[in-house]
Amino acid sequence: MLPKPIDGLTFNDVAAMVEAGGLREGRTLDLKQAPVGGRDDDKKEFLADVSALANTAGGDIVFGLTEAQGEATGAPGIELADPDAEVLRLESILRTGLEPRLPRVELRWLPGPDGKGLLILRAPRSYLGPHRVTFRGHGHFYGRTNAGKTSMDVGELRAAFLATEGLHQSIRRFRNERLGIIEAGEGPVGLRSGAKVILHVVPLEAFAAERDIEINRNRDLLFPLGFLGSGMNARHTLEGIATFSGQEQDPEGVYSYALLFRSGIIEGASTAGCRGQDGWFIPASSVEWAALSALRSYREKLAEKGVDLPLYVFLSLIGVRAHSLAISGRPFDRRRPQRIDALLLPEAVITDARQTDEEVLRPVCDRFWNAFGYERSMSFDAAGKYVGERY
Repeated sequence: MLPKPIDGLTFNDVAAMVEAGGLREGRTLDLKQAPVGGRDDDKKEFLADVSALANTAGGDIVFGLTEAQGEATGAPGIELADPDAEVLRLESILRTGLEPRLPRVELRWLPGPDGKGLLILRAPRSYLGPHRVTFRGHGHFYGRTNAGKTSMDVGELRAAFLATEGLHQSIRRFRNERLGIIEAGEGPVGLRSGAKVILHVVPLEAFAAERDIEINRNRDLLFPLGFLGSGMNARHTLEGIATFSGQEQDPEGVYSYALLFRSGIIEGASTAGCRGQDGWFIPASSVEWAALSALRSYREKLAEKGVDLPLYVFLSLIGVRAHSLAISGRPFDRRRPQRIDALLLPEAVITDARQTDEEVLRPVCDRFWNAFGYERSMSFDAAGKYVGERY
């Protein structure tokens, strides 16, 4: 991989690396003299090259360099009539030619002299893999060694699938462990007693590799889940940094918090239960709108910190036994008190940055309403847009 962030690379940077020597093909770097052709075989080769990097350790493909015995010898560049159109073409090939789709690939055109330039593709290590080339029924898996790409054998595939499944199970165990900690009153701050809603946004890479996102107290404060007040507090914790509404010295604790882990995980929790003349209830918006609002800001923070997709999203409720669902504008709905204490709603997985928060959470919200006896969430219209209350 080129030793520089792709956004900061220039043609002259790469040319200088070639001139200095030592720019060699390897496990994370593939050098190409010509651009990707238009024949089916060219597209299959391109997909194999990219998936091999993503399935192994990630890396770069540089189009426009000459090489001899794997070492770059020159940077003549390539000529593209419309570099933007070429980037779109390659992105389209990647979207339709691999299964599962890669969560992220970066393509950059570096203009050089005489109308030529270099095209850089950076494919991070993917934790959704292994990825298979499916273009025109190809159906092969590829990995990469220092000698180049190779077809993955049965043993390598088994190890790759088991590793991925192990990561998924670790994430689900983490959710359950955190719920137990919160229920025991041992979270980063003490939440008030009663029903609680908890949102976890968990990057898969937090379990795949050790990482510290270097939290800055002045820049990395998050609004607590369902935050409605005008002020909040913050403090460092063993896991990272927590922001919260209310006062810690209050015997009843605080109303809500957000915890940013150093690994990139975000946990938001809030009290959700209310007591009325007919008993305990949970306003639908205190779960749905709170989760939608928080997810938006949490995704923005993780993107800002350079945390890669996929992201696992978990919405959970605890302490909800004997609570009914309160729905504004539907006064004649029959009350259906909850008979269990914990609702662990199904996970959602964000694999594409273009997925909207509503697309991610609507199926989860449907299951939330199902738990109280309704067919689906009435807070979303037929097009999937949130039309419920916003508080």
